[in-house]
Amino acid sequence: MLEKKDGKQCLDWYWYNVGGQNAVNKYQAKALQVLGLMNGLRQTSVLEIAASLDDESENTRQILAQFSAATSSSVDEMMIGDSDVKRAIADRP
Repeated sequence: MLEKKDGKQCLDWYWYNVGGQNAVNKYQAKALQVLGLMNGLRQTSVLEIAASLDDESENTRQILAQFSAATSSSVDEMMIGDSDVKRAIADRP
């Protein structure tokens, strides 16, 4: 959750994909980034969605969850859309 300069709060959700692997937080993403530098898979994608937080934070969470569910296949394609990364992932043992 972030607070804007005007005092309004915003709920942010993030997705990370590094070298074709999903990460659950920025720390895991950084670790995967280091591994990617060593094995040549350097592509990193970060996706953020945000919504203004209203009085009922659960409403905002539901809105983000609905958006996420409705766009999940597009997000997956975007996150590993680079053809070199797709080939490298497919070639993994």
